[in-house]
Amino acid sequence: MFKQNKYLLWALMVITQMFTALSSNNTWSCSDTESIPRSKLCDGFVDCSNGRDETALECVTEPCSEDEYRCAYGACIKAEKKCNKQIDCYDRSDETDFLCGTEEEVSKKIRGNCSDVEFQCVSGECIDEITMCDGIVDCSDSSDETVESCSHIECSDLSFRCAYGACISIEQLLDTIWDCVDGSDEVQIVQSQPVSSEVEAEKHEPEKPDIETCSIPYQNPHLITKLIKDGVEVNTALSYYDKVLRHDFVKFECSPTFTLIGAERLECINNDWYRQWPHCERPDNLRPCRANETTCDNGDCINPAALCNGVKDCRDGSDEIPQKCLNRTCTENEYKCKYGACIPKDNRCDKKIHCADGSDETTLLCSSEDNYAKALQGSCESEDLIQCRSKECIEYHLICDGIPDCSDGSDESVEMCAHIQCTDSSFTCAYGGCVSNYVLCNGEVDCADGSDEIAEICAPIVIENQKYEDMYNYDDNVNTNIDQYDVINEKRNFVEKAIKEKVVTVIVGPEVQTKPVVVNKQETIHTEMAQKRCTIPPNRPALRVINEAQNVTIKVGGQVNAHDIVTFSCEDTWHLVDGQTEALCMSSGEWSTTVPRCEKRCLPQWSGISTHTTCSYKNKSADCQTMHSKPETKALVKCATGYKPLTKSEELICDDDGEWSQPKFKCKPQCVTLSGDMSKRAEVLVKIFSLGYKGSNHPESFSLKNDLQYGMACIGTIISPKLVLTSALCFSTNKLNNRIAANDPILYSILPAATKKESFGQYEQPPGRHNISQIFIADKVLGDNIDTPAIAVLADYFVIIPNKIMPICLQFSGKCLNHKIIETTEAFLEGTVALKGNDCFVLAGLTKYIFMDEYQQWLETKVMLHKYIL
Repeated sequence: MFKQNKYLLWALMVITQMFTALSSNNTWSCSDTESIPRSKLCDGFVDCSNGRDETALECVTEPCSEDEYRCAYGACIKAEKKCNKQIDCYDRSDETDFLCGTEEEVSKKIRGNCSDVEFQCVSGECIDEITMCDGIVDCSDSSDETVESCSHIECSDLSFRCAYGACISIEQLLDTIWDCVDGSDEVQIVQSQPVSSEVEAEKHEPEKPDIETCSIPYQNPHLITKLIKDGVEVNTALSYYDKVLRHDFVKFECSPTFTLIGAERLECINNDWYRQWPHCERPDNLRPCRANETTCDNGDCINPAALCNGVKDCRDGSDEIPQKCLNRTCTENEYKCKYGACIPKDNRCDKKIHCADGSDETTLLCSSEDNYAKALQGSCESEDLIQCRSKECIEYHLICDGIPDCSDGSDESVEMCAHIQCTDSSFTCAYGGCVSNYVLCNGEVDCADGSDEIAEICAPIVIENQKYEDMYNYDDNVNTNIDQYDVINEKRNFVEKAIKEKVVTVIVGPEVQTKPVVVNKQETIHTEMAQKRCTIPPNRPALRVINEAQNVTIKVGGQVNAHDIVTFSCEDTWHLVDGQTEALCMSSGEWSTTVPRCEKRCLPQWSGISTHTTCSYKNKSADCQTMHSKPETKALVKCATGYKPLTKSEELICDDDGEWSQPKFKCKPQCVTLSGDMSKRAEVLVKIFSLGYKGSNHPESFSLKNDLQYGMACIGTIISPKLVLTSALCFSTNKLNNRIAANDPILYSILPAATKKESFGQYEQPPGRHNISQIFIADKVLGDNIDTPAIAVLADYFVIIPNKIMPICLQFSGKCLNHKIIETTEAFLEGTVALKGNDCFVLAGLTKYIFMDEYQQWLETKVMLHKYIL
């Protein structure tokens, strides 16, 4: 029934989408303020400024006609556009090598250097071909679950196609687990919920604890900020748009020769930093630069004229970096290097590098018009395509837009972009790419090198933006706010114009050309660029990853959006190691802390009363008695005093499978072999006392608190550290004459036989006293008219001391010969045990014997039951 309901749900969603399409006036809403023609939805090209029209969320269930090719993420393009060496699917799934190569080429590329039934990962590993594109990462670099590897795969009718081409069972659809590496099997959970019910759904949704984070504020140019997790420094330096988790620390350092002013580290508490952010200052012991000099980051002093002139005059090169030069204005007679420096215009393309980044001597900048076109097109068939260094072909309008479209990122490099001049409505990245001024300093990386979010550039812009935001708070008197309104309206118009179109200037040799570039596509991609994803390493068996905000489980090898927080745990019997229980995906696409792994560990080696265990891990002492042990832990087990080994091996090693290399080293108590003269073997005997009234048989005349005492009842024999063997007659009478059963252990207590006490108070604690937790009385053997044996179980246990306190050796010879009655019992007390040779009895009374061979099985069962204490 569940399966049928799931299929029904899936079909219902598709029907709902089709119905919506027919009833929406042929438009589709990108957002509350933007709509596009429905015909442009999922057509392979981004038309919404937020990019929502070309995502798996909207397209993964999109049906395509027979004359259309379906992109991996679901968009539909004309069938003839597939493999035309021009990218028509937004995810490039129509132009992959596996899809477009001949059968022989594809087979060769799949096999690589592996066998005929294997797939070679990009990392060089070999995996079974059948495991590629199944939603489970098998390659260490995840290359078996990518658009490049999977877009050519055709899924069956009973399968669901992930947004990158892999196939999973339709039963895995909408089960709140990311069975596709990209999570596209769960995107319809969001879409299937009506907008009108969102508020109602929130009412019934259980409250989740808010996850606290702190943002990195704008940094002093010389301040280096690093994340600290549990005292361990994370290598990645933090940028101001990054966030850190609650209770995480950040550590501060300064550039060489600068001094840190303020706290060396701060903790994220209650969504904020509890102290002022530090800064860096030039130390007083360095010679201060004169008024006519400029200070380098390392403290050197240079002539201001040498700043951003293309030559590194500071020893650390800090005079020729985007932070110093990007906002620099060059004269008409100067050429502006891509990172901002100014050089004489005549130095451009003179076959000598004058810009520190080499942007004055790139091939495209210095080629003639014919050579320029050929250099761009390379071996691509169409003039509208350019060739990446990796030999891929991408559309011309995709170059230098801030988004790497070539797999090697060569479309966003100084070599490819130095010849482009951005318009006044665009910002020039430090390598030459152009992004809209609208996205400048928005807290998200839009330039491929992140130069649109440099603190030195963004700090004054953010301050200025704050002024505009304050202007929105005008009162009802229009006359008093008309000036602010005009300023706001002017800014709005400027932003809208910048979004609608962008024109870039292309410099080719002595020629200057202008080419329009569609910005609505670019703006969408900026959003995608800002949302870099973090990957769960595939080599993490048994690791559970949960995105609490989305309420989904992510498989190893899967990806997480930037700024999402996940929690880690392990499957049963595995233990989380080498990391924290939660991590934040930072905007750089890196985790805020190391992703932990799960490992099998060995069960604790409890010392018990018979053994002493000491453990070491990598030559350091380790606790293996109360905690599970890591692989390679060594346990050295030795017998305690009064015990002797049962096995030879003493050293155990914890293996990778979570099992000790050998069974636990065992010891057994040293014991006494009895002779006929019991009176000389007192170390095996104990006195059993029963609770009664002091000196009277009239309980109504006594106070229970002060007048109860233990009196001698019988003798017992120690048969293990936990057990005493005696006669059932010992537990046959309740001297208190109340309703408590005569064999209730609360009425009895035990002292060593060597004690001289014949009685003691109820609450008195004489040396060697042991209370009893259980009493076992054996059933009578058929036809036996004498009493039966009994066993008293101690609440604690005897500490074996050779020649003082020891158990008797249980050595049955099979049958007690002739069940001979001993003529004199003067040497034996009631409850005495003899278990050797012909003597194997319990003395139940002065003349009554219980022959233990008839109770051997019962006795051995009780002993085995209580061996756990060893």
